Amino acid sequence: MQEFVLVARYEVKDGSPEEVVDAALIESEAALRDEQGCRAFDIMASSGDDSEGLFYEMYDDEAAFEEHRETPHFSAFFSAIEDSTVEWTGPRYLRLSR
Repeated sequence: MQEFVLVARYEVKDGSPEEVVDAALIESEAALRDEQGCRAFDIMASSGDDSEGLFYEMYDDEAAFEEHRETPHFSAFFSAIEDSTVEWTGPRYLRLSR
C-alpha cells in the first residue's frame, strides 16, 4: 500500500475567503473523524493573502481518496462554497518516505 497525497491549492476569486475556510475546516474535521482511510487533512491560508491557501490531504491509498470524494461531507463542502468562485490546482502524489 502506498499512501496517496493531494495538495490542493485554492484562490478565492470572488466571494468570501472566510466562508471557504470555515467550510473547509468542517470538511477536514468530518474527513478525519468519519473516514478510516484519511490520515491527514490540513487547511492552510497564505500569511500574506487570506484568499489563497492549500489543503494537504493524505489517504491510505488512491482508493481511499476516491471514497472521500463520494462522502456527504465532500458534497456539503462544495455546496457551502457554491456562491464563491474558487480556482483550484491539485497535484497528486504517492508518499515515498516514512
